[in-house]
Amino acid sequence: MAGAYRFIKENNIGVGKRVAVLFADSSRNYMSKFMDDDWMKSNGFDEEHFVQTTKEQGLYEKIFMK
Repeated sequence: MAGAYRFIKENNIGVGKRVAVLFADSSRNYMSKFMDDDWMKSNGFDEEHFVQTTKEQGLYEKIFMK
């Protein structure tokens, strides 16, 4: 939070602007699911689609915003 505050001050981010701050937790509770490639695939998460969306403009919307 202190880093976000410093960023806001140093970059003169004022009224009407927003800054998102993400606080990550450990992955301990998710290891049996989100860190298991087989679980991800069996639950509809195709890694190739995610990689492809970083390379092809508009593909994310086509695949995931149906």
